[in-house]
Amino acid sequence: MHWRWSSCPTVTHSPRVKRAPAQEWCASWVRLPVSGGPEATGAAFLYLPVLTWPQPAESARTAGARSDTVTGVTDADQSQDNSTDPTGGATARSVLVTGGSRGIGRAIAERFAAAGHRVATTSRSGEAPAGVLGVRCDITDAGQVEAAFTQIEEAHGPVEVLVANAGITKDTLVLRMTDEDWQQVIDTNLTGSFRVAKRAVRPMIRGRFGRIIFISSVVGLLGSAGQVNYAASKAGLLGMARSLAREVGSRGITANVIAPGFIETDMTAELADDLVAGYKKQIPLGRLGATEDVTAAVEFLAGDAAGYITGAQIPVDGGLGMGH
Repeated sequence: MHWRWSSCPTVTHSPRVKRAPAQEWCASWVRLPVSGGPEATGAAFLYLPVLTWPQPAESARTAGARSDTVTGVTDADQSQDNSTDPTGGATARSVLVTGGSRGIGRAIAERFAAAGHRVATTSRSGEAPAGVLGVRCDITDAGQVEAAFTQIEEAHGPVEVLVANAGITKDTLVLRMTDEDWQQVIDTNLTGSFRVAKRAVRPMIRGRFGRIIFISSVVGLLGSAGQVNYAASKAGLLGMARSLAREVGSRGITANVIAPGFIETDMTAELADDLVAGYKKQIPLGRLGATEDVTAAVEFLAGDAAGYITGAQIPVDGGLGMGH
């Protein structure tokens, strides 16, 4: 990008960037030392564009959609309410988990629902967990993504926590991998995640809060024979998350990646015992992970305690991918 120096509120835009209607922002360059030394030493510097979004007064409608926190109660009343409140007095959020009908995605949805949040899942087939809004959606279809978000927003309000979990595999050696094998995996795992993140970001910007969590894989770190397409799709999620973190961080939105390793699910239960034993030998902790290991990390990144964590990739793999 080519930006000119500017200062708020007067903005000089690049000729290639159009001003969005009713949405203004300020842009400037920030000069950061890479080596940490003073400028006089000839240290290298990194120039980063900084986007500064306006901070409009929060409307009653936005505030109501963002928070279920009850005001006007005494400490004793609040303590009593918390005793039966699954959220423990925390703000109940509108949560969307894509690919939430089975495996890790289902476990994530169940954890958020048990904590008292308003949870929706999308999937092409299968049923949502009890107490969760299930929406049919193929994330490779932009029209279906828009329709799904509209349905979820009507029921739960704007999505505040997005867990982009949906993914597929089309495993084969690279010499046998067809263009269709490649494209289907990229369209679902990478482009599909882009579609749902893009749609979720709009109301997050208006609400000045958002948590975007991409579910990647240790394969995206290590690579895997027969999974060129899958590894590429999962590795790409980190670049997407870090770009989002820089772009919308000033609006209270974080974007992070969780990279699970070998996790015990209905899929791994079908593997031969000798194959599982071989996997365990590669894992420093000597065991497969449980879905609870992943869901705990997701819940943490979605919470207030992780409000200063963004652009990070957290491996949940028993040490399998460390060093990458």
